[in-house]
Amino acid sequence: MNHDELYKALCKVPSGKEKSRDRIIIELFMRSQGASQKQLVDALNMRPATVSEQTDILIELGYVTKHIDFMDKRISVVGLTDEGKRLGKSLLHSYDQFLNVLFSDLSEEEQEELYRLLGKLKRPILRK
Repeated sequence: MNHDELYKALCKVPSGKEKSRDRIIIELFMRSQGASQKQLVDALNMRPATVSEQTDILIELGYVTKHIDFMDKRISVVGLTDEGKRLGKSLLHSYDQFLNVLFSDLSEEEQEELYRLLGKLKRPILRK
């Protein structure tokens, strides 16, 4: 099973704010060109206010930059600084190790079934 796909499926499951910064960094790391805040909201199944608040904190910490899209001036594009890229690589590596341990007792078929079931979750139901 591809861990990137499983990561994206697991992002549909609600989680606490304490990990939202890590999730934003990992998502941006996997998107080499950056993302709009709306894209982050949709990909991570977070509230827009949470993404905005956590992005501002990540900017202050020096991990993220934000600039206006040159094609559409109404959109802000969020991207990683060099330090953010290093952190993203480290977080993704740690997450990959976590998934290996977490799913080590599941067969490939069971992992595929879990991925299929997670894919059935509806985002609007989860986001309140």
